[in-house]
Amino acid sequence: MGIMCSTIICDCAKEAYGDVWIKMDMLHCPPWSLLECLKRFKKYWNAVFREKLLKQFTRTMDELLDLLESNKYISDNSSEFVTFTKLCLNLCIFLKDIEECRALVENTLKDITQVA
Repeated sequence: MGIMCSTIICDCAKEAYGDVWIKMDMLHCPPWSLLECLKRFKKYWNAVFREKLLKQFTRTMDELLDLLESNKYISDNSSEFVTFTKLCLNLCIFLKDIEECRALVENTLKDITQVA
């Protein structure tokens, strides 16, 4: 998830800001963890992602961010893992709206469903 989200963030930031995107706050040194990607989606929502994704994406993003920040470790057989998996699937469904990244998102969806 982190690599997919990092790729999407970088591609969209480059499209929005051109070559200076790499020098912008929080956008250097990708790829990032999923938690760090969620923080970047949140920071750049208005400038980069608002026109590309449905507003409901922000609810899923916030729920996933809260889950990851409150649970350092998530056991495979826990209710948190089930919630985490569902939120990741929902996030991917929203990210499929970005046409240039659809194949990458589809591959990630397959990976998640195999784990779940």
